Amino acid sequence: AKEHVTEADLLFIMYARDIFKKFDRDESNLCSATEIQRMFTFFGIYMSYESVVKVVCMFLRDKDHATPMDETMVELNFSQLTFLLISVESRPGLVARPDHSADRRVLPLDPVLLDKLARRRPPMTGPASFGGDVPHR
Repeated sequence: AKEHVTEADLLFIMYARDIFKKFDRDESNLCSATEIQRMFTFFGIYMSYESVVKVVCMFLRDKDHATPMDETMVELNFSQLTFLLISVESRPGLVARPDHSADRRVLPLDPVLLDKLARRRPPMTGPASFGGDVPHR
């Protein structure tokens, strides 16, 4: 079966790219475990640093990627991180979220949030349209 990429998929990818750039503080095009932990917190996913390292390494091994001997040195590129975010969000028992998290950001996977994000973005006009500011808390 042929897979089709929808506008909602593209919107999520563009949003994830902006978030990736925001948290890739050293602009290495790789996110360290510390940067990933900050990103998770931004999305309302609360994990200790040790848990983030463990989850990221498990994710990489599940995808047949090598992990560093010192697992705290693990890094993900944009594509890997996008798949990790989707994977973490699809396993609700994996992360603890407080009951009062209504004011917290969550992964933009539900259609209502995607629709709201789409309405806030200006129309796409060309390559420059892939830029833009990341919404701040």
